[in-house]
Amino acid sequence: MPPIPDMQLDPARLAVLDRIARQHRATTTGLNDRLHGLRDKSNDTLARLAHLEGRTVSDPHIYAAPQIAELRTEAAGLAAQISEAEAEVEASADAAASARINLRSALELAEAENLPIPVGIDMEDARRAR
Repeated sequence: MPPIPDMQLDPARLAVLDRIARQHRATTTGLNDRLHGLRDKSNDTLARLAHLEGRTVSDPHIYAAPQIAELRTEAAGLAAQISEAEAEVEASADAAASARINLRSALELAEAENLPIPVGIDMEDARRAR
């Protein structure tokens, strides 16, 4: 790569790009954790609903219409939250990937220009960025 004329390259910017990439990755991890929690809660709600519906079918003397309606409402609300969380995870993962690509590009330029690379940057993670 030929040298870049009239451009000031700041190796400290690599640390900033690394921090941004780590923050995006941490945000994505947190959103994934939230999504897993919502899915677990939804699965539990659906299991309770199926159990209650099964009991009312096997024993017609059990009146559980209000509880069944409540569980259906809860399940629908959780399904909506899961859809929203999935969209947030996707957007966050895209932002994290972009941040890693930016870091990788900056690292490649820094190496080509023989600039010092700050300690603590995960070079392998940045190189894996696509």
